[in-house]
Amino acid sequence: MGAGSLIPKSEFIGLENLTHLAAGGETPVLISNAAAVTRFMVDKGVGMPGRDRMFATATRARERLARLLALDRRRLRSCGTQLRASTRSLLE
Repeated sequence: MGAGSLIPKSEFIGLENLTHLAAGGETPVLISNAAAVTRFMVDKGVGMPGRDRMFATATRARERLARLLALDRRRLRSCGTQLRASTRSLLE
């Protein structure tokens, strides 16, 4: 791990011999993200049983995030788009 690195380079796709300084839409991808995207696509493709797994995953993610932020999970909301999130935050 480099100085101050939170995640080792070995956890990313294609960074073995690189130092990546870009941000925004060009950020490096974690290897674990590939597995998560595959699970999501499989769940999307099998109907309601897959949607149930997606909802359960979202619930676990909110619970983990709430613990990290020391918040009640009921205070966390998720939005499908950044526009929806921005609009919601302006209206509340």
